[in-house]
Amino acid sequence: MSLLGVRSINFPFISGPERFAARWLPTILVASASAWAVVLANGPGSSPPTIEAVSPIREIGRGYGRDLAGVYSGAWLEGATALERGSSVAESLGVVEKAWRVGRVKLFDRKVAPVFSEAVPEGRPAEETSTAERMRLSALWREFAAGLAAD
Repeated sequence: MSLLGVRSINFPFISGPERFAARWLPTILVASASAWAVVLANGPGSSPPTIEAVSPIREIGRGYGRDLAGVYSGAWLEGATALERGSSVAESLGVVEKAWRVGRVKLFDRKVAPVFSEAVPEGRPAEETSTAERMRLSALWREFAAGLAAD
């Protein structure tokens, strides 16, 4: 018994480098076969698109936060206007909430959705979406997120 709790096998009739090979060869073969199986299972067509193919969405993501802040600001201005017209605080907060919801959906539909729809058209059933299309959309989502996180 070894210190790690794994039983070590001693081969008294094998010595030196042959003992190393006898002990580790099965593990090396299984690891190699597993790596090849992963490579073959993924195939050549399933690699995600290159960053060059999806970089415009990163730029959209960079400016999206600023645009979203403008929509949020506008929602609060609409709420302030409602207060000035005599609405209650609760009603004015409702105006803010509605303006924010409508504004951010319009902004997304105008700026982001068209780019995502190029990869996978909106409304397409899931069973009609290919693996390559899902990989392209995934790459677009990652690039959009990277743009949102960029300074």
